[in-house]
Amino acid sequence: MKTTYYLSFVCALGLLLSCSNDNSGPNCPGQGTIGNESLAYTYFNTGNPTVSGTPVSEAGNIFYEPAFAEPVNNGVDIVIPGVRIRTDNSNFEITRIKIEEKAPNEECYVLQNEFNNAQTSFQTDIATVLVLDMSASLSGNIEDLKTYAKNFANTVVNSSDDSTVAVVFFSDRDAIQSTGFFTSDNIGLLDFIIDNYSNFQERTALYQAVQTGIELLEDLDFDGIKSLVAFTDGGDNDSNNPTELLEQINSSEVEKFAIGLRGTDFQESGLEAIVSESSNFVVADNIIALENIFRIVAKGVVSIYEIRYTRSDQLLSEDETIEIRFSFEAQRIN
Repeated sequence: MKTTYYLSFVCALGLLLSCSNDNSGPNCPGQGTIGNESLAYTYFNTGNPTVSGTPVSEAGNIFYEPAFAEPVNNGVDIVIPGVRIRTDNSNFEITRIKIEEKAPNEECYVLQNEFNNAQTSFQTDIATVLVLDMSASLSGNIEDLKTYAKNFANTVVNSSDDSTVAVVFFSDRDAIQSTGFFTSDNIGLLDFIIDNYSNFQERTALYQAVQTGIELLEDLDFDGIKSLVAFTDGGDNDSNNPTELLEQINSSEVEKFAIGLRGTDFQESGLEAIVSESSNFVVADNIIALENIFRIVAKGVVSIYEIRYTRSDQLLSEDETIEIRFSFEAQRIN
């Protein structure tokens, strides 16, 4: 089960990217965190490498899952999975990581330069389902919408080597159609399917389509992070037992995002009810603005990280426990 921790600001929101916390002490010139998002863990290795599952100190607005340590061919990996940075209203992408270690009875952290700071070294694999409203009310904008959907799918599959994406097309409950999952190797086939979809019906079975997408993800054997993005310009008026469906959707651990397009029958509250966090819900006022919102949400979907730091497999008794501090620079997405 995914565990999340929501932490208060160290600095005001307006200083989120520029504020730093250089608190290593007066005898540690030049040391300290980058940004104001940081996590610190204890680690020792008596033959079984052990890292504290939760941080011994923390700062910022970070969601994460319990850390663990595992032996690898060239040492020990310290791993923090499921790392996201978000506030109530915004998601952030990590642009740089700094890793420092502090030995017992030492005041200063020492920078670990061996860590590869390229973003590809800590991007995690994503499996995403795009739940795409294809009701008749969108027919005048359908070519633009198909382009946005294809761009979204390509962003996901190109975010890491094994990321994958599927689409659930929907209008009424009898017009829910699912694709398989595609990777960067065959994404052109999904583009073809999107381009040729033409079953536009009058009603909107949003919740039934979202639940279909969740079931696709739950049935998928996948080691990375699973997420779902739903798009609609209307409210649900055709799903069977919508209250029960919404309860099932909200009980799922899949990370859920939603995109709305304002129209004559748009119901913001109904769409907002499915998201995991308020920062995962965005509404476009028109079809032109929708292009950028699809881009923003795609970046939010892929901005989840597995931090994997490989260090020496040296033996360290519990009396020699070290502290490992990870700090992050982040850039706001929306």
